[in-house]
Amino acid sequence: GGSYDTLLSLTLTTQYANQLLLGEEAGATLLDAQMAISHALTSPDVSIIDYLTAVRLSAWQSQAQLTQGRDPAKTLLGGLQYADAGLRLQPNQPLLHVARSLLHTTWGQWKAAAPDAATHWPLAIAAAERAIALSPGRPEPHEALAHALRHAAAWEITGKQNAASHRRVAAALARGLSACETALQLAPGRVPLLATKGALLLLRARTEKKPKQRRETAGLAAAALGQAIEPNGSGILAFELRPLLATARALASDARPAVTEP
Repeated sequence: GGSYDTLLSLTLTTQYANQLLLGEEAGATLLDAQMAISHALTSPDVSIIDYLTAVRLSAWQSQAQLTQGRDPAKTLLGGLQYADAGLRLQPNQPLLHVARSLLHTTWGQWKAAAPDAATHWPLAIAAAERAIALSPGRPEPHEALAHALRHAAAWEITGKQNAASHRRVAAALARGLSACETALQLAPGRVPLLATKGALLLLRARTEKKPKQRRETAGLAAAALGQAIEPNGSGILAFELRPLLATARALASDARPAVTEP
């Protein structure tokens, strides 16, 4: 878009994400970012960066809505429309496929109690796989895959349990942790990756039959979750992770867990 609006919308979207992560008031920044993006997207020289920024803002906004218990459907739909418009310009832009994956995962989380949640996990996983095929050397596609598999496994665990569902959960957790390790090799110490790794390990600990393995896996989960919370003590990520950390610590000490992941 007009290069000024492109730069402004990028800056404001980053500021909005940082405010959410730090637990600061972000409403005014969101409105300013939406206005800058609107100008950029209606400019005659609209660029792929403008669509990427619009999708990124939608992803953060929908995560905030999810945390606040507000319906993110309109934001998610808008984000997917921006992603589709960007992919018409550049069908092989990996970060747009990453964004599609993240949006479908958020939609699955929001719909968790509804039967149609199941439709979003395959879409989230397929979009992440497409991004990995296009750009295997970037951390974001592997991170999106791990994130989708984490929430798909968590959802599966809450349903009816049988041998087939146990196998699906075990496969999703193994694949998710493998994607995490690949991404962490590409981006060591990346906070959202540590969060996803910790959450995946906690899910694995909850499925362990042997107490010793359960305690050991829960201890690894607690270590990763603690690392993820430390830099963002009061923000959106910490709000999500604190109950998981309490559960991981309880399982690691073999106490009765107070809270479990949905």
